[in-house]
Amino acid sequence: MSRRTGRWWCWALASVLVGLTVPSVCVGIKATDQTGPPEPVLTPDTAAGKTLGWLLEALSGRIGEPETERFAPEFVKQLPGSMPDPKSTAALRSGHSAIFGSGEATLVSIEEGASDHALRAILKAEATGKLFLLQLSIDPGTGLIDGLLITPAPNSGDIPQSWAEVDAALKKLPGDLSVLVASADGAAPAPVYAINPDHRLGIGSAFKLWVLGALAELVHDGGASWEEPLALDFAIKTMPIGELRMQANREGMGADPEFPLSRFADVMISVSDNPATDHLIERVGRDRIIEFMSRVHDEPSQNQPFLSTGQFFKLKRGAPDEVLRAYIAAQTPEERQAVLDSDAFQNAVISIPLAMRWQQDGPIAIDAVEWFASARELGRTMLELRRLEQRPGMKPLSHALRINDGINLDDRVWPKVAFKGGSEPGVLNLTYLAEDAAGNQWLVSLGWNNSDAMVDDDRMIHIALGIFALLAEGELPTASVTDEATASP
Repeated sequence: MSRRTGRWWCWALASVLVGLTVPSVCVGIKATDQTGPPEPVLTPDTAAGKTLGWLLEALSGRIGEPETERFAPEFVKQLPGSMPDPKSTAALRSGHSAIFGSGEATLVSIEEGASDHALRAILKAEATGKLFLLQLSIDPGTGLIDGLLITPAPNSGDIPQSWAEVDAALKKLPGDLSVLVASADGAAPAPVYAINPDHRLGIGSAFKLWVLGALAELVHDGGASWEEPLALDFAIKTMPIGELRMQANREGMGADPEFPLSRFADVMISVSDNPATDHLIERVGRDRIIEFMSRVHDEPSQNQPFLSTGQFFKLKRGAPDEVLRAYIAAQTPEERQAVLDSDAFQNAVISIPLAMRWQQDGPIAIDAVEWFASARELGRTMLELRRLEQRPGMKPLSHALRINDGINLDDRVWPKVAFKGGSEPGVLNLTYLAEDAAGNQWLVSLGWNNSDAMVDDDRMIHIALGIFALLAEGELPTASVTDEATASP
């Protein structure tokens, strides 16, 4: 049963109400096969089972507003501010329609390992035939829901079942790859599988690991503390609005809301909050971030000047075309900085309409306006963060890294997972430092760029699920697969 505190709270009801698209599966157990007509079953005669029965009734609109509270206050408090009130069954029905369509959601099965207060269930959308994994947890003391997550349950056929299938699936992806799977039990990683591990690609928000590392070092050196309050600066412009500002609005925190640095770190990593990131870049300082990055990166000048997310969005979705062309043509960090200092860039603003069209417009200059790293460099980054978190006072660092693992790995199999991903049109990165139940640690970094078309997130996520399932089962690639993959151009 996956119960990583924070991931459930930050993502759970959001997935119900807006249809979180990340597939979910109990890695280490075969994924549910969507072929054939599964038979509906009864809800278990447990506290969690009774709550599931109520939830299915509420989702389907067969009952009115709940007579009593059903969601734990701490659960509701941690939800993103844009989410409707979960106490409203109208909001639940809206979520039902977004995920299950106009038909019923029927219970297909309860996964093994269910307890009186927690369960994982497979639901079927009768309107579409698609299957979904529902994870439910209730507080044993109050009986209130403190964890709820609904995600698509992938076909077993979508997930590679062997390293040969992993290799074949990766090689079918159009564009460029940088992939590394390595044992991290020692001081240096020991690769077991790789494709172009030194090929540097755009990594999207995975660059925020460098910001986190620099912040942790600043705290360790006495230049800041995790509890230090930092005020929201509304002059910092990026998109979207950000979780902290929504929280401040929701809680009526006034004109100058403040949050501890640890909270900025949490949302920067767990929900990839862009305003929080840009606040931390300003607080920590670019020089310190570049210093941290330079220890794990073989060509740090490629990421200089160190872009904020606001600058990134303005270059691609706001500044005049000639500004973007000038930035692309610049050959040195100094030339790129001159573009950022120009009046044309300084006077530009991020265009929300252009940003909303990004998916339709496709990849934009992903080989020139991005944050760049190879799979091996991201692996080094995770190992450097692991070294830092072993120092005194670094629990907030460990916490930020492990709130959200991105693909909902089962923590019975993978109890400790540090993760950061990144994406934009044409770019996807998934980078992990994961520890299995036996204490074995693994680095997994999957990078995919395609300058010509959108990348298919689900395809790479299924590959990641297959890799983790194979590692959990103790299966390593054969020499032929490893040698061939490593030798790929």
